[in-house]
Amino acid sequence: MQPGQHDFTIRRGNSDIIGFRLKNRNIITGEETLATLDGAQVVLTVARAGGDVMKSIAVDGGLIVNAITRLVTWQMSPADTQAFPPGASTYLVRYTAPDGTVSDRLTGKIIAEG
Repeated sequence: MQPGQHDFTIRRGNSDIIGFRLKNRNIITGEETLATLDGAQVVLTVARAGGDVMKSIAVDGGLIVNAITRLVTWQMSPADTQAFPPGASTYLVRYTAPDGTVSDRLTGKIIAEG
């Protein structure tokens, strides 16, 4: 499965939130369902000037999961957004299913303005 692509825009020096849901697609029917997050790992890696940033859904990993909606969010502080250089930084979301299967699920840019 090819990863989905989405770009986010943030404002440097402001609090901001980026969020996503991971889906599975049945290759026969095309039906999409939300990916299981219980027992899974989700890691967001941002490649940016000044050093890469890695966030995960592990305890104190920096990503928050809404157990009902399965929305994964990174709630960035003003210091977090200010640390982004102006312009685009690339990111990758990697999912490890409870059975150990690893897949890249989402990629794109985080565009920092201001």
